Amino acid sequence: MRGEWWIDEYGSALFADGDAGELGHEGYVLHRLADQILSVFGLAADSEQVLVTESEQELAAWFSEERQQELRGEALWAAVVEELEAAGTFTQTSGAREAVATARDQRDARDYAIRHWGWIRVAGNNAQMHHLDSRVLDQLAAGLEEASDNDEVGPDETFYLETMQPPRVYPRVPLADILARNLSAIYRLADRGYGFGGIGRRGPGGLLWVGAIALGAWLLLRRKTS
Repeated sequence: MRGEWWIDEYGSALFADGDAGELGHEGYVLHRLADQILSVFGLAADSEQVLVTESEQELAAWFSEERQQELRGEALWAAVVEELEAAGTFTQTSGAREAVATARDQRDARDYAIRHWGWIRVAGNNAQMHHLDSRVLDQLAAGLEEASDNDEVGPDETFYLETMQPPRVYPRVPLADILARNLSAIYRLADRGYGFGGIGRRGPGGLLWVGAIALGAWLLLRRKTS
């Protein structure tokens, strides 16, 4: 599988290789968040806009002239969060505060999309998702089918799947099983010792536990022989 992709909640494949296209994985998420936030204030993100901070002046102008004097720096973004909460735009547990922080590039945008939108991040033959069930597998299969339309994908190609909840990996999953929506066959490949708690934050994998035990045993042996 070539390139990098997002598979959105509808199973559509979005080309997300920033080196070859306009937007990378982060860019897609930041642009969508900016548009969602700005729409509450009667604004819209420009087609080339990525960060919501590019519209800071327009957001400040939305408030009354009396308030504009006090809404500078972090005070403005706190007011934006209040308006988003009042509008009920972001209803997940994290709410508007996390959405705004992510849109300002203060948190990992890829992590946000996987956790809150159910998007699947694909980079080559690796796919990261929040969890894996029949619905997500159908989403993954549909996206891979669309992404591979113009690519030569061999019949023996395999994928490496990672989930957040529970932290787990499924190594060497045959593409044929993914496209056949064969969930039971994929579940049998699970390595329960690994997983990831978010982009760049791997969970306590099996090798980590083995390493910790081995280190403890070595320290104990050293203490006894010294």
